[in-house]
Amino acid sequence: MTLTRLREALADCATLLGPGRVCANSVELARVNAATFLTEARAPAILKPVNREQVAACLRIANHYRVPVYPVSTGKNWGYGSAVAPHDGCILLSLACLTAIVEFDAQTGHIRLEPGVSFQQLHAYLQEHGPRFQPPHTGSGAQTSVIGNIMERGIGKGLYEDMATHVHACEAVLANGQILKTNQDASGPHLFGLLPQSNLAIVVEITLQLEPAPHHSQLITFPIDGGAAALLRAVRGLHDTAMRAGPRSQFAFLNDYRITSQLTQFPHDHLDARVALPREWMQHCLAPWKGAQWIGACTVWADDVDELDWRRKRLIVALHALGLTPQTETPIDGPQLALDDDGLRCAYWRKKFPMPLQPDLDSDRCGVIWVAPVLPLGNPHLDTIISELEAVTLGHGFEPAIALRTGRTGSMRLILGLFFDRDLPGADPRALQCQQALHAVLQRTNVQCYRHTLFDSAVSMDAGALSVFAALKTQIDPHGILAPGRYGLA
Repeated sequence: MTLTRLREALADCATLLGPGRVCANSVELARVNAATFLTEARAPAILKPVNREQVAACLRIANHYRVPVYPVSTGKNWGYGSAVAPHDGCILLSLACLTAIVEFDAQTGHIRLEPGVSFQQLHAYLQEHGPRFQPPHTGSGAQTSVIGNIMERGIGKGLYEDMATHVHACEAVLANGQILKTNQDASGPHLFGLLPQSNLAIVVEITLQLEPAPHHSQLITFPIDGGAAALLRAVRGLHDTAMRAGPRSQFAFLNDYRITSQLTQFPHDHLDARVALPREWMQHCLAPWKGAQWIGACTVWADDVDELDWRRKRLIVALHALGLTPQTETPIDGPQLALDDDGLRCAYWRKKFPMPLQPDLDSDRCGVIWVAPVLPLGNPHLDTIISELEAVTLGHGFEPAIALRTGRTGSMRLILGLFFDRDLPGADPRALQCQQALHAVLQRTNVQCYRHTLFDSAVSMDAGALSVFAALKTQIDPHGILAPGRYGLA
């Protein structure tokens, strides 16, 4: 890309989009060029289309001038890269102004929405127009994009743990401006599976299949005495229960550091911020679970009290069989999922101020890097791998805040958070060194990740799949202008 072509492309986009829709001022560029860790790539400008027709036209212009563009929804991909592109010089194509909830079918629970629609907006809409349906939730914050979460294959909460499986139809724009539509009811191949975590197209609309809201729910927690070996015995022992319980029971396992980072903040007045918190400092936070190093949790949903009682009893029997002591909270009417930003509190663990009412991890200079491997339950060395991940993190002066999510598959998704204060001198490079060391452990043990940051080199596809993807990319984006380098793809 030459500077001349960039200027000509931006001039054409300015004519197309109108005043204020092509931004190159230093303040706004500094905002979108910042992430929750140290990055080098810089976007030279931001495009702000207001509808899908303008998105398609912007791509036709970029394709004509062979200028790379990097699409984001709301740009809050915190812990993975925020709105920053993998390579320098990509024009940022913001979809934040596409905020329409296009259509809602109150009978089927199908809802069509655009990329700028946040979880908060969807929640408010369903409260008014579809109260019998459960709104999707996520731990990434109420103002993050629903479609952005889906396209990154993020983990949802409750009945939407795997958000991508709830996509019924979608509309996307190819690099040449052509429209691609997919629908699960149509015959032929279901092409939507090619779009998440790829750079083949920009999704401008998704139709979600909503879940009916359960009438009752209950949370059951259980401390797990011992380290990673005890954790794995519990996870494997409860796998059959998780499979049989189906989507109306959800298991999670959190270590002591993950719970502590969620409930309080690092004691800066007493400890050196360059070292990891000793485990003995967490005992007051872990008192409800008798100081256990790992805590399991299962949320149970039901449509009547008899079903809830049946599900609870089956879970308690399974826990007792494993020598685990359940602690049951009071059942409540409703799905027991409040839409809030509490899931972001851990990002402020190392800051010297609490999470504000309107958290913005980038501008608040919260240091967050997520490492997200998927661990097959059949791997005989899982406890060793988890223990090594913890040890490497502690060795670099960070707390290994780990959460595990299990379901009906034969794998569990682990997410390890590196939380640090970007205002602390030396914290940024030390965190990146820690991330590299963690990935070295995963590579050596042949463990793959289900999500990637900007620094991860490639997706975990075999040679045949990569060959097919490369052929598709060459055919529909021959100049490689759409998100080059995303997920390690050309």
